[in-house]
Amino acid sequence: MYILYSSPVCPHSRRVIALLEQAQLPYRANLVTRFANQLQRPEFVALNPNAQVPVFLDDNFSLFESNAILRYLCNYHELSQWYPEDASKRALVDQWLDWNQCQLSPLLPSFDIGPAPQSQQRLEDLLDLLAEHLWDKNYMCGAELSIADLSVASNIAQLEYVGVELELAPLKLWYQRMLALPGFYKTLTSMYEEEHASYASLV
Repeated sequence: MYILYSSPVCPHSRRVIALLEQAQLPYRANLVTRFANQLQRPEFVALNPNAQVPVFLDDNFSLFESNAILRYLCNYHELSQWYPEDASKRALVDQWLDWNQCQLSPLLPSFDIGPAPQSQQRLEDLLDLLAEHLWDKNYMCGAELSIADLSVASNIAQLEYVGVELELAPLKLWYQRMLALPGFYKTLTSMYEEEHASYASLV
């Protein structure tokens, strides 16, 4: 059984959990809370020197970086419905995985505050870009779901949590399709429960 060191309040963790759930792959989630300094413990840093989640274990093989984990699972289990074998279709999935990581992820706010004022305009521009891209598509790469959708949607969920409204119709409709996925929706319920429990433990 796979082991995933993760946190429900981390979008990078949630995208991996969403794929594991949707593909019905057995795993055990080892929760790492951001309030107990667990990320800095030597045994965790030995798994990921960046001291970040998620970290994925498959027997003696370990892997960090969420999009790398998504690709590994798709390749190992031949999940071509999530990561196409066709070179051009796969390249489009990779394009949006990289866009999400390089463009959108750096602008994500923490759970405690909304977007920083200096990043607000850039964030609005990226959401406009995303909505325009989705105008004539059901999903990020066309008519079919892919791991690019799980990756981007995990970040959009983070924005919604801190009160960023999805005002543009194509983006809102796409996100509603994502919420209809049981595996993705499950990550959101876990997110709210974990955040509440984390703060409650401080009282």
